[in-house]
Amino acid sequence: MELMTVDEVAEALRVPVATVRYWRAQGSGPKFVRIGKRIVCRRSDLERFVEQKFAESA
Repeated sequence: MELMTVDEVAEALRVPVATVRYWRAQGSGPKFVRIGKRIVCRRSDLERFVEQKFAESA
């Protein structure tokens, strides 16, 4: 399982870090969890989020 930080998710999606943080606060982005002091997302959750966005736009 590959875990990604907020910065890594923003880089992968080519969006500002602030956008990912906003999505996280609104509960509208990929699922994030706190592990210790780090906030992370599973790569599979990010991929599912992107696929869902493609499906919604079709």
